[in-house]
Amino acid sequence: MDINMINEKINFIIEDLSPVGGEPKPESKLKDELGIDSLRLVELIVAIEEEFSIEFALSDFNTKNFSVVSDVYDLVGKYVC
Repeated sequence: MDINMINEKINFIIEDLSPVGGEPKPESKLKDELGIDSLRLVELIVAIEEEFSIEFALSDFNTKNFSVVSDVYDLVGKYVC
């Protein structure tokens, strides 16, 4: 799967879960700018795992991987690419 297609799918999922609306940018902060609180973060993780048929490792669940949108791109890229 092409990296741009992966990122577009991630953007769509984030946009769907974000109460703020609008297309997320790579530098957008999930919590502060997009309103992804802890409950929405769990929903985001589940949606990504289902969309890409992956399962994140327990060690992936840290703020380094879920701070800004590009962190999510990078994490998913490790599993899909």
